[in-house]
Order: sequence, then structure tokens, then C-alpha cells
Amino acid sequence: MSKLTINVRSHMVKDQEVQVVNVGGFLDAHTVPQLENTLNAFFKIEQYRIILNMVDLQYISSAGLGLLVVAKDEIEKKKGCFFIVNLSTGVYKVFDISGCTKIFQIFEKESDALNKIEKFKFEEEDDKE
Repeated sequence: MSKLTINVRSHMVKDQEVQVVNVGGFLDAHTVPQLENTLNAFFKIEQYRIILNMVDLQYISSAGLGLLVVAKDEIEKKKGCFFIVNLSTGVYKVFDISGCTKIFQIFEKESDALNKIEKFKFEEEDDKE
């Protein structure tokens, strides 16, 4: 049986809360609902700044990729940001073969994604002025 682990941490970037979701194990048709529930809980409270840290993810199926695409679309509609970090070589290959490396912003390190969110925030503020 597939097992997925999910741990959530909050980071403050400037005055905005960023949710960092550590995902480990296997993200497949059996475990997708777990991550979907986590993401939907963020959407219900209007949290649209999310980093998925997949350092411990061993496997992702097309069902897992599909969930990520749907989540990305929802977040972009709300002008949020959705970044993926720390993909293993094997998981990165799945993203690459499926064309998902062109769809998602993928970073090697969590700190790189947090820095991008900080710049993202500046771009939003500049647009308001």
C-alpha cells in the first residue's frame, strides 16, 4: 500500500504567510486525496502562497501530476504563487518527461523559492503604485 507523508510549516515573507508543505513517500492515485485535502484547506482560508518541498518524495504518478496542475491553476487564478522544490533525480525525470518542467517553477532549494516569493511580493507592490 502507498504511503504519503505531509508536514506543513508556515514562513513569513515580509507581511505574507507562505505555506511550506513537505511531501514524502508516494504520490499516486491512492494518496492524492491526502495532498488534495491539504491544499483545499489552504484555499478555504485564502492561502495562495505555497511551496511544495518534495525532498522525501520517492514516486509521483500521473494522478499526482494532475493534482499539482489543478492546484497551480487555482493558485494562479487568485494571483498567488506555487513553487516546487527539492525534486529527487527520479521524480524530476517524471516531471521532465511529462512536460511539467515547463509548467511549474521548480527550484533546487527551499531558500531559492522563498527568495522568489519575496521578489514576487515586490512586483505586486510596484503594480499598486
